[in-house]
Amino acid sequence: MQDDVFVSVVASIHFAVLDVTDKNNAKKALYVHNDRKSLIEAHSFDAIKTAVSSHTFVELFEKKDDLAVTVNEKLDQSISADFGFGNFKTLIIDIAAEEHDKRLISITRAAPKIA
Repeated sequence: MQDDVFVSVVASIHFAVLDVTDKNNAKKALYVHNDRKSLIEAHSFDAIKTAVSSHTFVELFEKKDDLAVTVNEKLDQSISADFGFGNFKTLIIDIAAEEHDKRLISITRAAPKIA
């Protein structure tokens, strides 16, 4: 039986303005968007949420690097062409269960030892 667990994912996402033949690309990336940080954060949250939802809690730890690659690919697809940013490099720094879920996981793991 699988239980749903809420997790917090801490990620560091690095990016650059794409250097392409489109002369307006740098202008689009730097001047058209008023809040570049929020733009990248919104797309990053969506990419992480989508990638995390398909794994179990244990799989997330085992596949941290795969998760980072998936986030990079999703960001490239959703941002690069339309917004002028690219070369995404994601580092998954931490994955932690919510405090309530941590206690439940500890109790569940301890239960077979007690019985």
